[in-house]
Amino acid sequence: MAALDVDGTLGDHYLHTVDFAQLWLGRKIDYRPEDGWPPGAVKFQFHRAMGISKGTYRKIKLAYRQGGMIRSMPCYDGAQELVDGLRKAGFAVWICTTRPYMRLDNMATDTTHWLKRNRLKVDGLIASDYKYYDLVKAVGRESIVAALDDLPEMCDQANRAGIEAILMSRPHNELSPWEGTRASNLKQALKILTDMR
Repeated sequence: MAALDVDGTLGDHYLHTVDFAQLWLGRKIDYRPEDGWPPGAVKFQFHRAMGISKGTYRKIKLAYRQGGMIRSMPCYDGAQELVDGLRKAGFAVWICTTRPYMRLDNMATDTTHWLKRNRLKVDGLIASDYKYYDLVKAVGRESIVAALDDLPEMCDQANRAGIEAILMSRPHNELSPWEGTRASNLKQALKILTDMR
């Protein structure tokens, strides 16, 4: 089984959110991913990369979610090929997301809609801040080959849960201190995952 993150891994959550934030604020945002890594940071700070306060960012994120904007998030090139390739290689594919942040009842429906719209056939969905621990509880550690995620802190969580993690390289994590395996694109991620089987 392979565990795949959605936002930032399979879908372009960051630029889609920036586009929405500009509409919400009524002004252009100079999005600079490198600014999301102030000295000593171990976690990407999206609000800093957008040059806005954390409070404003949370209001934008809530409006984004309430408006169902995640349904229209662009899918990264190669996402369907990744999922189809994993299934063809005999993997079960589970989505593991932290989307319940500021929980709204439409999160599972919106995520399922996005997966269907992008023709991403999956076998299960875990939505939790502790997604990789919850995945292990749901399916057992021995059945999980690896997890693919764009956030180093989530890769660390996967490792602590006993799951090998692969960091999906994106502009917002280029400066991360992650020392494990990285995939530069989804085609490479497919190769790494199938070679691990």
